Amino acid sequence: MTLRILLTGMTLFVFLSTAVVPAQAATTDADQIGQVHFPTSCSAAAQVHFDHAVALLHSFWFPEAIKAFHTVLGTDSSCAMGYWGIAVSLLGNPLAGAPTPQALQEGVSILREAKPVGVQTGREYDYLSAIALFYKDVESTESPHAGAGV
Repeated sequence: MTLRILLTGMTLFVFLSTAVVPAQAATTDADQIGQVHFPTSCSAAAQVHFDHAVALLHSFWFPEAIKAFHTVLGTDSSCAMGYWGIAVSLLGNPLAGAPTPQALQEGVSILREAKPVGVQTGREYDYLSAIALFYKDVESTESPHAGAGV
């Protein structure tokens, strides 16, 4: 009797676990990261990509967020907030430590690219100005690893 209960239990477990796999495979990115709406002055097509990129950023998927913000810029090269998103994403998780010197240099470079594009609203200007403060002295500050032979 005990063997029969054990076999029935194992069969039921296998049946239920295989039934769950297709349901998990059907989940979308939005199910995993949620949905965000962060209004910008970008084109409607770029706005969709921007919202997705911000959701990735807020989910700490920094490399994917950077790719998604590049997609925003590919869709609308005048979307200054795409540059903002890349600069924010390059900082990474503040609880995990400081950004690498390379990430800081990339942030300075991306913000330089944003300047000629310009901003369309005061709100976007404030966002870009705020992130620029994080990168303000990067080029004049010596890397903490300089001369360490690392």
